Amino acid sequence: MIARRSLSPLTFLACAIAVCAHVGVVHAQDADARAQSRTRFERGVQLLADAAYADAVRELEAARSLYPTASIHFNLGLAYRGTGRARDAIDSFERFLAAVGATGDPARVEEVNRYLRTLRSTLARLRIQVSPPDARVSIDGEPAAVGTTEIALDPGRHAVVATAPGHAEMRREVELAPGSSTTEVLALERVSTRGTLVLDVTPEDASVSLDGAPRGAGDQQIDLDPGAYTLAVSAGGRDVTRAFSIAAGQRLGLSLEVPQGGEDLTWLWVVLGVVAVGAAAGVTAAVLYEPDVQAPLMPNLGVVVTELGAR
Repeated sequence: MIARRSLSPLTFLACAIAVCAHVGVVHAQDADARAQSRTRFERGVQLLADAAYADAVRELEAARSLYPTASIHFNLGLAYRGTGRARDAIDSFERFLAAVGATGDPARVEEVNRYLRTLRSTLARLRIQVSPPDARVSIDGEPAAVGTTEIALDPGRHAVVATAPGHAEMRREVELAPGSSTTEVLALERVSTRGTLVLDVTPEDASVSLDGAPRGAGDQQIDLDPGAYTLAVSAGGRDVTRAFSIAAGQRLGLSLEVPQGGEDLTWLWVVLGVVAVGAAAGVTAAVLYEPDVQAPLMPNLGVVVTELGAR
């Protein structure tokens, strides 16, 4: 059994002092918040009297965040009403009624209820129907319900954005009249997540392979995932390769021709070899005797053979 130890008088006194100090700090912080709230509130009321509604909203919102009171809710409702923010005005006036409860001044309560009836009648209602059904919709940057639900909005212009995987984003501006009821139908367009390669080969019966895998012969259209590929076209024992990249939704056209030659070109290699040696000697001599003359670039013999063989 664990023996209980009682606090010594000194320990108890220290704890009591600590609790009192904490309460004092809380009260001091609370008093400071109230003082700051009062300053912002008075500034907001003066701006409200000057019909500077947007500035009044800024000051009164700050006052509410510091220390909310019924008076702040009421005046903020008036400021929102002046800026045309009907929904926010309704929210503030409803907070005022909740704060005063049954003890509120009957005349002021009736005034607020009159404001509420007018504001609610001016709200526009928007219903959004969207496809595909799993699309996400936002109105003025805020998530919105879709389907049969009516969304209460302030009259005026609103930005509607709908997104869904595999579909193009849709943006629409809607203008809502006071008290109106509107339905917007948003049909998102499906976009391809693959690219399309349109291949034109010569000769027509040339064999085609992609990344080493056979893809049949001749012209064709191939749907591909986005990425990099190596295409090879073969005919008559000769190959032509081409590296390419394709993006989602891209339609890429490629034309590849395999050079063809019917006769035996073995003798041509020998002749070209002799010519190449002679040309090299000539170039060397030119370099030796005319050091200021730049040596010409030698052509690729493979290209020469292809061109001659094609005649």
